[in-house]
Amino acid sequence: MGITAYKGPILATGGFGAPYFTGISESNDTPGPSCFSHGVGLLDWRWGPYGSGDVTNVIPNWFATSWINVLDQAPSLHATNNIVAAAVPVAGTPLVLAGASTGITVLATALTVTPGNVVPAGCLVIDGNPAFIQLAQQAGGLSQYDARTMISRCLIFTSAGTDTGATASVVGYDVYGAPMHQTITLGSSGVPVTTLKAFKFIQSITPAGTLSGSNLSVGTSDTYGFPLAVFEFPFVQIYWNNALISSNTGFTAAVTTSPSTAVLGDVRGTYLTTSASDGTKKLQVFIMPQAWNDTATTLWGVQQF
Repeated sequence: MGITAYKGPILATGGFGAPYFTGISESNDTPGPSCFSHGVGLLDWRWGPYGSGDVTNVIPNWFATSWINVLDQAPSLHATNNIVAAAVPVAGTPLVLAGASTGITVLATALTVTPGNVVPAGCLVIDGNPAFIQLAQQAGGLSQYDARTMISRCLIFTSAGTDTGATASVVGYDVYGAPMHQTITLGSSGVPVTTLKAFKFIQSITPAGTLSGSNLSVGTSDTYGFPLAVFEFPFVQIYWNNALISSNTGFTAAVTTSPSTAVLGDVRGTYLTTSASDGTKKLQVFIMPQAWNDTATTLWGVQQF
């Protein structure tokens, strides 16, 4: 497909609905923001002018897509047993998932999160269903991911006995409804171990190997997943409890290994907050994409497994 050059500035209007301040009614009945699949660029116009037809010459520009607000939510109080209450596990038998509690809901019906990604009924949901802000109202229209609903969290497993000879396999879904898996080695003596991947939905957790016969519980940690892939700390701005985080302590970059596996880390990266969540402290995250990461697998992370 060719590149078409337009003489700017380009003005896109529509969205005033009924007569606005001027008393003029807009004819656009589906107002919304303009969307560009690869962001926007700052044109180096010193080397123009550029033609009005298909352009085949180099058009120099800086990739100018700026900070994108992807999280703006107060996560619920972290807990050690809000996913699975303390009970003696049996190898090969799925753990009994806990019911609804503060920050945890149960899907009553299947949920289509994004086209083709359906989360089945019965899954636990962490910090609410992901949602859209619908700005163009007809036929679905342009719908922005709602940063107030996009929290995902790593899970913590706490073994009362010595379960280091056992593993647990988590089956769930991410914030976009994509299926994902994680297998971790369990711990001992009440010291929790944390998954590397951050989940939005939990479908099942199944232990395997040599178990101690003591209680095991599963909860939500204060390690959170990024909705867009982050590979270096300077390209993410994190505010926790209204304070800008200046240190990369707690930051883990996106894992780029493809295909992903159940033992690898998060495909978009994670962040461990500097203090415990309490349902009031907000996590606000802004991510800046880079031109050299402008592909499906580097913006959204490699395909989940």
